[in-house]
Amino acid sequence: MSNAIVEDHKIECTTCHPAEPADTMRNAECPQSGTLSGRIRRITVEQMVKPEFVVSISDSQYYYCDDTDCPVVYFTPDGSGSFTKGNLQVAVYDKDPGQDVNVCYCFDWTRAHITDQIKTTGSSTAFDEISEELNAGNCECELKNPKGVCCLGDINKFVKEVA
Repeated sequence: MSNAIVEDHKIECTTCHPAEPADTMRNAECPQSGTLSGRIRRITVEQMVKPEFVVSISDSQYYYCDDTDCPVVYFTPDGSGSFTKGNLQVAVYDKDPGQDVNVCYCFDWTRAHITDQIKTTGSSTAFDEISEELNAGNCECELKNPKGVCCLGDINKFVKEVA
């Protein structure tokens, strides 16, 4: 993949997409923005929130709000808990436009790294390098990415924006 413009690729990380519980709603509206949001696994929430907030995690199903203008990152539709970007240990790609923010959390690909690579070489190797790691079973998206899923969709989107 040596072209700066990346085609949409269909590589899926099977370790990042475990079976979801059937007894919860697939989507829920964010209580602050109203954005329809998808489920997120509890382990992701536990890994992302700052240590002092772990005790505040309820037993309810959490959802991830990807609305860029909304400070809420994780919420429960029953109102038993929510966490904003200030409650997290990392900057969230969907919520923070900074160049130092990771697009890929497992392999430390930031917006700046991708942008600099494209400016210098005319292309980005991010997708290929991450795909190799993914195929080798080296991703930990559920534990490192605030979305709890593989970053390749965000990588494709960002490379296209920069190109």
